[in-house]
Amino acid sequence: MKKVIVVMLAFLALACGSGKDKSAKAPLFTILKQAGTGGAQIEFYEIINDGKEFELLKNDPELKRKINKSNIDQSTFVVLSAGEKPSGGYGITVTNVKETDHEIEVYVKKTKPEPNSFVTMAITYPICIVQINSKKPLVFKEVE
Repeated sequence: MKKVIVVMLAFLALACGSGKDKSAKAPLFTILKQAGTGGAQIEFYEIINDGKEFELLKNDPELKRKINKSNIDQSTFVVLSAGEKPSGGYGITVTNVKETDHEIEVYVKKTKPEPNSFVTMAITYPICIVQINSKKPLVFKEVE
């Protein structure tokens, strides 16, 4: 009986110390959506950091589970559109985000299909939507 009590107390002590570290910082960025279609006909990067524009994101069926009203106070959202492309295989994404003393550097990568690769033969509109957990000004840098 004593062994059972000792084992239970040991288990309880170990279980109490296994909680998540509440001081852990949220990642600097999260890709909320990345798709080969859904973007616009033109290439652009749009920064969303006010309530009216935020409502457009919040009403998107794919995004409404991923963001909430309190995010607009703490985060900046970026919509990246690669523009109209002649086939599948094209894309746009954020590869990294770095915080400096005065700004946030957003590293954007555009991809295209390899020569002679098999791709969807349809016009596509690549898009990427990113949440950046900072309100500092953004600077975009394209990477290869």
